[in-house]
Amino acid sequence: MATLKTLGMKKKWIYEGILETDGHFAAMGFYSNDFKSINIKVYHPAKTYSLLKKSERIALRLPSGVSDFLLLNRKSSSARRKLSSLPSLPLRITREKKSAGFSVFTFALSPLRRSLAPVCLINRAEMLALECLIDLSRERDISGKLETIKQVAPDSLFARELSSFSRKNHPLPHRRKSY
Repeated sequence: MATLKTLGMKKKWIYEGILETDGHFAAMGFYSNDFKSINIKVYHPAKTYSLLKKSERIALRLPSGVSDFLLLNRKSSSARRKLSSLPSLPLRITREKKSAGFSVFTFALSPLRRSLAPVCLINRAEMLALECLIDLSRERDISGKLETIKQVAPDSLFARELSSFSRKNHPLPHRRKSY
């Protein structure tokens, strides 16, 4: 049986997925602190929040790439079929921690009926790190992107290395002017 660890998740890293609640699909960031449960931050009064509160069936769909997120804007039956066919983790709400403007839901993983197809977990840190290196080569500020990297991939190589560049205000070799 697939577990969060065997899927390649890292504790406290935020991955991008598609939450399905009774046939409604929404892009959501998700993370795990313990590999036994999944946490998702949902804003009030989003439609997803109200659906989560009353849904019988909740699943986290794991996209194969960013192009799967583009299907969320399509209302066609073929887009819905494609989204429904993505590998999924059945979820069950175990806790809701309310805060001002949002709730963090903790979900237990329901047993999988079948093995998951190979999945590619999507974390934004790698692409943001590349954007930071490009920005540094153009002498642009990377502080906003660096904060996002630290949030979505805490204690990662990306966060450590780019923090080092940022702290030293270190120029990258072979700087070029902006295009």
